[in-house]
Amino acid sequence: MWKRMIYQGVDYGDYYLISDRGDIKGVKSGRIRKQQISPKGYCHCVISAGGRSKKKCIRVHKAVAETFIDNPHNKPEVNHKDGNKTNNDVKNLEWATTKENMEHSVKYGLFKPTYGSKHGSTKLNRDVVEWIRGVYKSGDKEFGLRALSRKIGVDHSTLHSIIHHETWC
Repeated sequence: MWKRMIYQGVDYGDYYLISDRGDIKGVKSGRIRKQQISPKGYCHCVISAGGRSKKKCIRVHKAVAETFIDNPHNKPEVNHKDGNKTNNDVKNLEWATTKENMEHSVKYGLFKPTYGSKHGSTKLNRDVVEWIRGVYKSGDKEFGLRALSRKIGVDHSTLHSIIHHETWC
């Protein structure tokens, strides 16, 4: 089924139609527009509404959702139910919050959170963690929680979690 394309709240129906499967067709030419895959794996398409100076790169899944799926709770993101970012069939899409989208991706193994030394912004490694646990002395001016946090450059709450084996188990 084809409908007038809506994207970011704008009706592009005078220029483009979009199908419930994710194809985009020019109204005047009747040709299906080529789509590319973004570095993050999503289909996108360059459209121009009224001239070359008005080019816009659109995310196909978002255009399908805005055109075909009601969003009564005003959810900001579109989730691919099967996890395939190139499957833009309306049956595979749903509106979601950021939290719902992340929970879905973790649940189905599409995103694997990293912890400990594998996390990109960690300042510590296993050796430093073991050293912290070995030298820590509660209330000590040199090896107490706050003193160690200043030495290492890590927040004292992070060290508290490490010392009490809540993180870096």
